Amino acid sequence: MQKYLKTAALVLFVVTGLLASVGRAEAKPAEQPNIIFIMADDLGWKDVGFMGAEFFETPHIDKLAAQGMSFKAAYTGGANCSPTRACLMTGTYTPRHRIYTPGGSSKGKPEYMRLLVPARERKDKALNAQAAKQFEITNDLAPSFTCIPELLGPAGYRTARLGKWHLGEDTQGFDLSSSNGKGGPGGKFYGNVDVAEQLTDRAVQFMEDNREGPFFLYLSHWDVHTPIRARKAVVQRYKDKLVKLPEDQRKNFNPTYAAMIEAVDQSVRRVAAKVDELGIAENTLIVFISDNGACRVSPSLPRCGVPRVRCSRRACVCRWWHAGLGRSRPARRVRHRSLRLISCRRLCVWRGASFPRNSRSMAWISRR
Repeated sequence: MQKYLKTAALVLFVVTGLLASVGRAEAKPAEQPNIIFIMADDLGWKDVGFMGAEFFETPHIDKLAAQGMSFKAAYTGGANCSPTRACLMTGTYTPRHRIYTPGGSSKGKPEYMRLLVPARERKDKALNAQAAKQFEITNDLAPSFTCIPELLGPAGYRTARLGKWHLGEDTQGFDLSSSNGKGGPGGKFYGNVDVAEQLTDRAVQFMEDNREGPFFLYLSHWDVHTPIRARKAVVQRYKDKLVKLPEDQRKNFNPTYAAMIEAVDQSVRRVAAKVDELGIAENTLIVFISDNGACRVSPSLPRCGVPRVRCSRRACVCRWWHAGLGRSRPARRVRHRSLRLISCRRLCVWRGASFPRNSRSMAWISRR
């Protein structure tokens, strides 16, 4: 059992725990796994089939879970987009990178806050200024932080970030950065019904161009973040499905939200199929995960950004068929609680790379 828990902790690294085999620049290409990290924005933890979704359809994400390892109690380092992504990229907790919430001010009613922090709803400007002075909150990740692509690049990896970044203008070492799959790193594409397909098109091309590996692909979808919009034909199909359900089973299922989830699921299908087509499945780690709590139309709780929720629960699954460290056994389910904090320290220590002081973290924490 102890061996399995250790393996689970490594796999659930959600990028660096299992990056143990990539750290040394002198390692042979065949020893360095390709890494594909697919993230959905504001997807509820119960809004995918392998976690018990009742209305939403995610056959391809579920297939990934059946082929690899799924985590039933995975948690993130924050309840919002920005802090979770900063934790992912730097391997540090929020007090170190100081990105606590998008916009630089806490959500919720100030009277319920235990600390004097900048708050959106606080009307006393002088008090808010005092809060900002004593409790620094930033919107952008400082360039001084060493991120995953800056460690993988010297080890021979080609790296790409496609989709939502939400950490400022610095691209932190990615060879390719595009917010929509067509243009550059800037811009916002919330509610764009075509952006999931565009990002996947570019992701598949990146994989094709770098099939000899190794590569790191960070595919960060804008879906299913609000505004809730999707392609009309897909929405209509879910409307028809909802009407066919008995009234007492319809709950608060949203057909448009369901169509957005399907757009992400189709992206997973195409990426996984490309891995298989290129013949690199044995040496490619695929991770799918949601970034934090659910958006407002999801039936899942907790919601993203809920002040009382320190670490939001999320869906998480990974597949890696390599016969070495961290091999995923088919349909394995990990039920013990796991907190996702990327261990850049562990990556460096395991493979002898130099480790920047500003990236210190507590690595993976796994609790029964």
